[in-house]
Amino acid sequence: MTTVTMRLAKRVCFAGVFILIHATTFAELLPIAVVDGNEQAVTLRRDATAVDDALARTGKAIRMDFKAGQGSQPFMVLVDGQEAGGLVEVRLSLRGEGLTGLAQQVRFRILFRNHADKSRFSSYADYDQYGVTSATRLGADAYAELPVTVRLPAEPATYEVIISAGDGGRELSGDVTLWLDGITILQELGPHVAFVDLDKTAYRPGESATAEITLRNPTGSPFTGQLVATDEYGLTHHESAGSATVSLAAGETATERVTWKIRGPESGRYLRVALRDAAGKTVHANGNYFAFARDPSFLATLPFYSEDAGSSAHHSVFFVAPSSSAQCMRACEFFTRDRRLPRIEFMAWDANNLGGLLPDEGQDPFLAYERRTFLSFKQTRRNFQLFHERGTVVAAYVNGNAWGRPAYELFKRHPEWFVYDRDGRFHKYAPYDMSMRENEYGTERYDFKGSGPPFFYGRLNATLPEVRNHIADTIIAAATVMGFRAVRWDVWSMEVTPTDYDLLGRPLAADWEAADRLSAESLAAVKERVGKIFPDFSWGYNYGAPAENSRTPLFLAEKCRNGGWILDEVVKTYNAKSSPYHIWSNYRDRIVGWGDQVRQLGGYYNPFGLNWTRVYAEDRLYETIFRLIGSGRPPSAYASRSAKPGDLGLLAYRYSNVYLDLNLRLQPKDQTLIDVAAPDTVWWREMVLANSDYDNHHQAIVHLVNSPVHPEVTENPASTVRPPVANIVVSCGKHAGTLPSRAWILMSEPMTPDGEPRVQAVPAALQRDAERVRLTVPSLQYLKTVVFSY
Repeated sequence: MTTVTMRLAKRVCFAGVFILIHATTFAELLPIAVVDGNEQAVTLRRDATAVDDALARTGKAIRMDFKAGQGSQPFMVLVDGQEAGGLVEVRLSLRGEGLTGLAQQVRFRILFRNHADKSRFSSYADYDQYGVTSATRLGADAYAELPVTVRLPAEPATYEVIISAGDGGRELSGDVTLWLDGITILQELGPHVAFVDLDKTAYRPGESATAEITLRNPTGSPFTGQLVATDEYGLTHHESAGSATVSLAAGETATERVTWKIRGPESGRYLRVALRDAAGKTVHANGNYFAFARDPSFLATLPFYSEDAGSSAHHSVFFVAPSSSAQCMRACEFFTRDRRLPRIEFMAWDANNLGGLLPDEGQDPFLAYERRTFLSFKQTRRNFQLFHERGTVVAAYVNGNAWGRPAYELFKRHPEWFVYDRDGRFHKYAPYDMSMRENEYGTERYDFKGSGPPFFYGRLNATLPEVRNHIADTIIAAATVMGFRAVRWDVWSMEVTPTDYDLLGRPLAADWEAADRLSAESLAAVKERVGKIFPDFSWGYNYGAPAENSRTPLFLAEKCRNGGWILDEVVKTYNAKSSPYHIWSNYRDRIVGWGDQVRQLGGYYNPFGLNWTRVYAEDRLYETIFRLIGSGRPPSAYASRSAKPGDLGLLAYRYSNVYLDLNLRLQPKDQTLIDVAAPDTVWWREMVLANSDYDNHHQAIVHLVNSPVHPEVTENPASTVRPPVANIVVSCGKHAGTLPSRAWILMSEPMTPDGEPRVQAVPAALQRDAERVRLTVPSLQYLKTVVFSY
């Protein structure tokens, strides 16, 4: 690794690079960086001051004072003339006062600006690496390093390095003071694998994958060796993904490609690429993650944005913003390459919902978003295709009603297709306001306002075969044109209730038992018709909470069947004090228990996050933990390398067999197979599961959670967390007369508090006696999972 280090001292030599500080008087103390013999001044912002600090390694530090609302501004130009390329890690040596738990704190941004073409590369581009200060990493009494990674082009260039710090546009929990006593820039010195870029984010059975591998030899000598690619999945499984002999001249950057047929079960994967020298020794390794599943929604645990992000600007590009093609391309690249999303949903894009999803021919732009927003038909279709080409499942949001002019024309032709109440009026949720018709027909007028509900808003009779065919054919037609292969139905998805009547005043169902049977039958008919055209089409639905399905078990089972996406919106209300699930232990049992029920029915559980207007970082952390343990697919999974939970969603994605497998079964709280010796603040009894691995070996799984400090949701604004718990002993007994033969500890947090977060499964040493095996978890900070295999 090559290192450039800044120190507030008269002269420091580090790895062959000299750092000089000019300090004639304290008031004039300014750092000077000497890189390759060239002196470069390091300029400070006026509220960043060089001070004496006995805790600093050289007795000097830069002090920075931050107050809420001040924004983010550059405080330092570290080096003007730094040569760098590939993945660069910048480590900030810091200590701080005013930091509390996981609460929103000062954010550091590292910007590399190319001298030649002025291009910029920022830590913002990789959101998990965005440097947020938190009390879980930094204290007042000692310095610790905060790593921030920036991806630069592999070919080295000369950069100006700018460091900014501030509140990142978010409110600080209080005034914060930081001291900085050093900055280190690290990059690879020897031959290495700079990048591993895959042609897709997700792959289906039968497909082949291609990886473009960027190699770099920054040394002054040629390198000859071998590149070996391995497709890894599960705890122990791996398949060859190809190999190649490589020769790199001194200073050369080159690319190699490997293509392989993906085999094995549906799972989250990691492509590991090792560079070996002529003697067969691995000199460097790198890799990338990807999804492999019939419906990659199975693996949709990766967050749109991490806790470190501080931005969600890309999200609106596809839904409500009049975006350019370039903006859409950048957003697609962000979601597929940076976030690796296996599934994305286009919300409220269509023209008339079940009255006709597509706009009238030649209408561009067209009205979308419940007749509120003009969108470009061509660009919207291209946006669908962008993700489809990358392998990401594109789910089209469908509101289950029929509205607007096409629905009105359908009503005039087939009034018998619609549902009425007992008095012969449209359903209470389906207004029929002819006074608004003139406005709806005036889209060509300059003063047209496409806001409010459309004049016609009806609901269809799911029991009629011709209606079932119409709905299926509407979805098929739109999917054919737009390229999506999934829908999520909102508001209505073929439900029949005892309060529904047909045009002649006859009830559609005598009671809830009949309504449940007719709902399941109607939905199955639509799925079957669409499946004949698109065999791998996937389905999603709202109303996924227990109370919303208590009277319709058959309908719920049909929605879950074959990987139905089950959205549970009720969860977002649980931060209300009136909710019984405002208590964390109740929330845990509700999410983990209901997730098990959905999983047993074959569904993919998608519990909403808590209402974000009243939640704190600690709430986001624990709701993520319990949703993942319940096999939830949260688009808002907490991820923070800085605060050390790491990427929890990536943990579930990579080890999908342990967290998401449909064969997982929650065990009773009084089970005796697994036992844990730990304080009562470590939760585990309600989170013991049974499963089988890819070789059909029985598994016993226990999730260890260092429980929330406060028993209630949204009652910890400082987001304080418990200190790590050391040396937890987990034991496991016999299954079918046999003791476990192996065990692993899975985590995204560090193995020990002084480490860095990393998604990994570490084999554990087992101690045995006649009846049980035991292992020791050295430290639990947030979540660790123990897997015993028989």
